[in-house]
Amino acid sequence: MGGLAPPEDTSGLQQRLNNLGYHCGEEDGQAGAVTRQRLEAFQRAAGLETSGQLDDATKAKLLELHGS
Repeated sequence: MGGLAPPEDTSGLQQRLNNLGYHCGEEDGQAGAVTRQRLEAFQRAAGLETSGQLDDATKAKLLELHGS
C-alpha cells in the first residue's frame, strides 16, 4: 500500500482534501475547477486567504489538520 504524494503534487493535494471531506472526486493529478473550488472551501473553513492556490499558509494548515 503506497503513501500519500507530497501536497505540492496535485494528486497529494487531492488525496488530503478528499480525506478531510472536501471531495475533489478522483485523485487524477489534474488541477481542475472542482479541485480549485474544494481548496477554496478548505481555505475559507480554515480562516485562510481564499485564493484557490496552495500557498505556504494553506499547505501548513492542510498538513496540520491532515497529519501528514
